[in-house]
Amino acid sequence: VGGGGGGGDYEIPANSPSAEAGGTAGGLTEEQKKEKIAAAAARARTLRHEQEKAKEDLRHKEETSKKLREAAKTDLEKKKEAVEKRAAEKKKDEEAADKHATSEIKRQMEADKAERRANKAAHTASTAVGLPSATSPG
Repeated sequence: VGGGGGGGDYEIPANSPSAEAGGTAGGLTEEQKKEKIAAAAARARTLRHEQEKAKEDLRHKEETSKKLREAAKTDLEKKKEAVEKRAAEKKKDEEAADKHATSEIKRQMEADKAERRANKAAHTASTAVGLPSATSPG
């Protein structure tokens, strides 16, 4: 009693689907065994295909993620360079403005000094001639 299909000593009841489908009291017919094997092989192929597809999807996502990280890094570096460039230009402009202001102050000081010399010379000349100075009262 019992038999194939790993049933051991279990006897298939006469009204079971296996017995009704033409199965033997000991288990499945050769046809049913072949169908089960074929179905299992088809499921295995499907699972392998799905696994390969999942691996490919994961690889694609990793590549995309890597490209996005690299693009973000490059973008960040470009922004950093632009900020540094603007800072350098601003510093250069400020230095030029300081230089211009310094030269303008020096020019003004020279002009003031020249004006004082001219006034002093005019005063000296007018006192030498005996005329009242434009800078002195009276």
